[in-house]
Amino acid sequence: MVLRSARHFMASTAIIGVVYLFLMFTDYQHNTHRDHLAATHQHYFDVGGLRERGMERGGLRPRGMESEPGDHGRKSVHGDNSGKLVEPETGNDGKHHETGSTSSSRALMRILILTYKRDRSLRRCLDSINNAEYDGEKVEVEIYIDRGKDGKVHKETFLVANSFRFNHGPVRVHVQPRHVGVLGQWLGTWRVPRENSSEIAVFVEDDITVSPYFARWLRLVHKKYGSYPGINGYTLQAESIRHATGVLKASLTGPPGEIVFLYPVLGSWGFSPNVGAWRDFLRWYNQSTTLQSTTLQSIIPFVSGLKPSQWYLDLHKAGRAESMWTMWHIAHAYTRKLYTVYPNLPEGKALAINWKEPGEHYFHAATGEGLRAHLLDTWHAEDLRLPEQLSVLDAKGEITGQMLSPTGLY
Repeated sequence: MVLRSARHFMASTAIIGVVYLFLMFTDYQHNTHRDHLAATHQHYFDVGGLRERGMERGGLRPRGMESEPGDHGRKSVHGDNSGKLVEPETGNDGKHHETGSTSSSRALMRILILTYKRDRSLRRCLDSINNAEYDGEKVEVEIYIDRGKDGKVHKETFLVANSFRFNHGPVRVHVQPRHVGVLGQWLGTWRVPRENSSEIAVFVEDDITVSPYFARWLRLVHKKYGSYPGINGYTLQAESIRHATGVLKASLTGPPGEIVFLYPVLGSWGFSPNVGAWRDFLRWYNQSTTLQSTTLQSIIPFVSGLKPSQWYLDLHKAGRAESMWTMWHIAHAYTRKLYTVYPNLPEGKALAINWKEPGEHYFHAATGEGLRAHLLDTWHAEDLRLPEQLSVLDAKGEITGQMLSPTGLY
């Protein structure tokens, strides 16, 4: 990879003499935003142009044991006749393989359930996954259980995962070999397939309940917009805020009558990445952490003018930055000029809801059962036709342009 030369300048600030260091971007085959930088409390870095280092070379990829708490030799796998974890392989043809998988021209959907110590939440989430419509398509469930910082696994959560039987395909339960946090769960669980794969992945945290039609929706939007140049993924989330600083706490709303729209900040309540953009994001993140290890500086992703940047700084000061992986994704999206496809369904219906239960992000009582009424529970194909042209909103929630394949924004 060809690196552009770095240029440095010093600037004093009112905050404990912070020093800023700017590095030029690598010349990727897409546009970059030089005004949006990753930051540290000691140095601000533009982390777009560093040595490439794939996840397989030692990033957050968990090489975990799939075992019952207290029994490190026992595998926990359901839906696989071999009785052991199905590990990905790379054959002589250089293509991605998975032992035990059957060949099919249909795209595999891989549902990645991320959990820690909320057994009741996990059970409810898994029930909604089981009750969804998959239209006879290939689907697999992977449940990833994180350990506590003391190395222990929450027994009740493990038992819920281990007893789950998926009616539509195989299930695999993975216990992380050590505590990896929310960031490690998101960035280190999907073994990203090669370029020619049509696999669809969707990340679902345990306090999410999905609509019966979430999978049908994801297949439609992946098929429709998979070749559009500026899309990094698809969210199931309908409820969101406008993320620009200085904007009142008004909800994010899509343009009236438009069933989808583009927004620069992802929705993590059920997120399905574009495989190419996700692969690039992981490389970019690894490059950033490489810089961190070689400079001995604490790298902080930062986009000026966004509320999440301040949230991340607050978490970093509190020693809880690992709970907000999304700030890395936001910084990457602004660097690469990428957007997430949001649903804007009739009557405000949602493809997923978040119960906002106590955990890494919420500290109060969970939302009431009435929340289920917001889920899309009826499929009317005539009302869910996807447009060729998508409106692009900025972080203020204002329309700034349109996207039309294959030319991108205009």
